[in-house]
Amino acid sequence: MMTREEFVKKIHWDVIIWIISFVNAIAMTPQLVQIIKTKNVEGLSLATFIIVVIIQIGFAFEFFFSRKIIMTLLMLVAMLVSCSIISCIVYLRYFV
Repeated sequence: MMTREEFVKKIHWDVIIWIISFVNAIAMTPQLVQIIKTKNVEGLSLATFIIVVIIQIGFAFEFFFSRKIIMTLLMLVAMLVSCSIISCIVYLRYFV
């Protein structure tokens, strides 16, 4: 039977998690750009984006405590994009 450590090494988990962290950092950028261009937030769930930020905070702390600084920074970039989307939703729904 393969140990957990052997399995992690076999599937190159360190590479996979780097790719996932990078994709997470840029995944919501098209949504933010679309909001800025169209000024339309109809159909976007504010609660969903708040939940996403909470999850991102959790992973940022996990990466920080694991001393994975680059992944922590990537998670902070993702949080910045998500918080920007939340700000746009709130502004365009309640102040415009």
